[in-house]
Amino acid sequence: LLVDDDPLIGKTLVDLLGLHGYTAARAESAEQGLEMLAEGGFDLVLLDLRLPGMSGFEAGARVREVHGPYLPVIIMTAFGDPVAVRRGYESGADDFLHKPIDTPALILKVRAFLRLKSTHDELARSREEAQARARDLARLHEIGRDWSLIAEPAEFNRMLTQRLAGLIGAPVVGIALQDPETRAMEAALPVHGLPDDRARSFRYVPRPEY
Repeated sequence: LLVDDDPLIGKTLVDLLGLHGYTAARAESAEQGLEMLAEGGFDLVLLDLRLPGMSGFEAGARVREVHGPYLPVIIMTAFGDPVAVRRGYESGADDFLHKPIDTPALILKVRAFLRLKSTHDELARSREEAQARARDLARLHEIGRDWSLIAEPAEFNRMLTQRLAGLIGAPVVGIALQDPETRAMEAALPVHGLPDDRARSFRYVPRPEY
């Protein structure tokens, strides 16, 4: 996302990023940029400091507050004094580009920060998947533990189907019992998500090829 109120600079940079394979959109103000970020779909922010209304310093701080520390923010500025640079970093900037923009440096910085963002996102997904697997294993462990404590078949069926429904996110979960002589399968009551009268009507006879 490019946030710059100058239409010529904005179009030039959006076109330049497009030539290098990066899809970019432009916001004319910090307020508009924050609204666009709230809709999602952006992996990096190029933020001008001198904007109408909310300044780039305020916008950078708001981006950090709302979107956390892992969305790269590169500030573009004509201010070269150390005070402005320090204030930019304090507001949440990851790096600076001085105007007039050195376009090769812009592309290199964008490429590097997008690579870091991609690595972070992949690690976050892997962590979430590992946590989900750990939760599933914990639920299975609870099912196995509780199994040994339940003597009544109906209570066991209720516990097992409830836990499995939570584990796999299914609205209806049941256990089917097969008669070895007729091969007919009937529901073991209770069935999670079905009243007993409907569950009793379940009957299935596998075809010979199965």
